[in-house]
Amino acid sequence: MISRFKACSLWLPLLVGLVLSTSLRAETVRITNGEWPPLTSQTLPHSGILSKIITDAFASQGVRVEYGFFPWKRSYVLARAGVWDGTAGWSRKAEREKYFYYSDPIYFTQKNFFYLKELGEIQWSKLSELNPYRIGATLEFNYGPEFDSAVEQKAIRVSWRPSDEANMKRLHDGKIDLFPQELCVGYYQIQLLFPNDSHRFTHTRQTLLKNAYHLLLSKKIPQNATRIKMFNQGLKEVFADGGAAKYLAPCYQSNQQHLQQKQ
Repeated sequence: MISRFKACSLWLPLLVGLVLSTSLRAETVRITNGEWPPLTSQTLPHSGILSKIITDAFASQGVRVEYGFFPWKRSYVLARAGVWDGTAGWSRKAEREKYFYYSDPIYFTQKNFFYLKELGEIQWSKLSELNPYRIGATLEFNYGPEFDSAVEQKAIRVSWRPSDEANMKRLHDGKIDLFPQELCVGYYQIQLLFPNDSHRFTHTRQTLLKNAYHLLLSKKIPQNATRIKMFNQGLKEVFADGGAAKYLAPCYQSNQQHLQQKQ
C-alpha cells in the first residue's frame, strides 16, 4: 500500500502544475477602447480589427484581454489613471509617453480631409489655406504637430466633438466643411451612417498625417513593464504567421482603391 506521504509526493507536482496553469489562464489585461470601426468597435466581431490583433498577440503569451468601450477621452483618462490596464489604438505623442508604455506599431494609418463633393475640389499645401473652411475634429485624437500648431496659432477654424460619428454627421449636415479622418475608417463610417448618401463624400488628395497606432499600457500598473514586452513578442508572432496581415488587408486595399480614384 502506498503511504500517505508517498501519495502526497506523487500528487504534489500535479497540483502545483494545475495551480500554475490556472493562474496563467486567469491573467487578464483590461483594455479600454472606443468606437473607430472597422478598427475598433463593440458591435463588430472580435471588437474590430485592431482589437483582434491585440487579443491574438496576448493570447500567444497566455494572457486574456477584456475590453471596455467608452468615449475616447474617457478611455484615455481611465487608462492613464491605472483604473484600466491600458488603452488600444493610439499614435505616439510626447505627452502620452509620461503615462504609458508604447507597444510596437500595430497599424500604419493615413489621414486625409473628408468633405462633400458639392464644395468642389479642395486642395491645400499649407493648412492656413484651409482657414475659410469650418473643420471638425475629435477630442483626444492626434492630427499631427502641423495641425496642432495651426490650431494654436488660429490659422484654421476647428470645433471639437467627442466622437468621429458626431463629426461625420456634422459634415453630412453641412455644419462643418472638412473632417480629417483615416481613409479606411472614414469610408467605413460613411457607408455605415449614410448608405444612401455615400456618393456625396470624397477626400483631399493631400494627406494630413501618416503615422502608426499602438497599444498603450499604463505606467501606473507595475505588471505593465513586463506585459508590454510580452505583447510585443506576441505581436511579432501574429505578424509572422500572417494573421495580422489577413485582418488588415481590407483596410489597406480600401486605402489604395480610394487613393487611386483621386489620381
